[in-house]
Amino acid sequence: MPPHTPQPPAGILSAANVPAALTCVPTVSFSPLPSPKWLQLVEASFPDPSGTWRTWELVQRTHQKEKAIQSPDDVDAVDVVAIIRASTSPHQFPPVPTILVVLQFRPPTQKWTLEFPSGLVDAGESPELAAGRELKEETGYCGTIQSVGPPITYEPGITSSCSRMVTVDIDPDSDVNRAPQPAREDDEWSLRTVAMPLLGLLDTLHDLQTQCAGLRIDSRLYSFACGMSLRT
Repeated sequence: MPPHTPQPPAGILSAANVPAALTCVPTVSFSPLPSPKWLQLVEASFPDPSGTWRTWELVQRTHQKEKAIQSPDDVDAVDVVAIIRASTSPHQFPPVPTILVVLQFRPPTQKWTLEFPSGLVDAGESPELAAGRELKEETGYCGTIQSVGPPITYEPGITSSCSRMVTVDIDPDSDVNRAPQPAREDDEWSLRTVAMPLLGLLDTLHDLQTQCAGLRIDSRLYSFACGMSLRT
C-alpha cells in the first residue's frame, strides 16, 4: 500500500488486518438452559386452509411480548448499512467510499462473523434512533439516516425475529468522526470495526473467506455485496 494512502482511524481494521484478528477462537460447549434470558423455544399452532391443525417449533426473543403490546407492527432489531463517503481531503480517511462492518465471535457457529452493525430496538424506540445508537456504540461513528427499509425476516423457518435495514451516510470530514470512539457493552468483548472499500466488496469478502477458515460472512452482508456486484 502506498505510504501516502490514508489509513483507518485507530481501532478500525482494514480488510488486510482481519486474518490477524482471528487468532483467538474460544472453545464453546453447549448445555440445556432451564431459564433463558434472551430466547425461548415455543410451539406455534394454526389451521391450514383445509382445517387441519399444524404445529411448528420456533425461537422467540423473550422481550417480543412486551414490544408487541406497545407496537404490534414493529420489528425487534435493526441492521445498519453505514457508508462513509470519500473524504474531500487527500490526507483524511477514507480515500474512496467505504462501508463499515463489524467482526465478532458468534458462539452458535463457533466462528467469527463479518456482519452489519446491528442491535435490538429498545421499547418505545424508533428504528432510526436504534440505528444511530447502535452505530455509535459499535463503531464510534455518527451519521445521517438516508433510508429505512421494510420489515425483513432472518430465518423464518426457525425464528420470528424481524429487522429493518437502515442506511446511514457518514461524513468523514465532520469533527465528530475524526477520532471515532466506540462505547461497546461488556458482552461485545470480541467486536471489532472493519472498514472496507465499497467497490469490490464481494471480492473482498470472498478473499477473506478463502484466507480464514474460522470466518463466516453474515447472509445479509453477503446479499448486499452480491447486489452491489450486480449493480456495477
